[in-house]
Amino acid sequence: MIQWYSDLAAHPTSAQLGVAQNFISNGHRAVRTASAGGYVNYVEAGRPVGSYYGASLARLQAVKKKYDPSNFFHAPYTLV
Repeated sequence: MIQWYSDLAAHPTSAQLGVAQNFISNGHRAVRTASAGGYVNYVEAGRPVGSYYGASLARLQAVKKKYDPSNFFHAPYTLV
């Protein structure tokens, strides 16, 4: 497992954010052929939610819709 870190100030500039995002993107590209995907406990901004769940995404979305139809348990990276 690889976990990417980029230490940023509390209020980074756009340039600092860009450097951090490039660091992570370049790292992903470097290990892409050996990677199984993302780990849901380490969500990354800009990464599609589906990349964390693979073939299980549709079933997980159906379960969420059935048991949480009002989307009470909503977060930026929830399934619906």
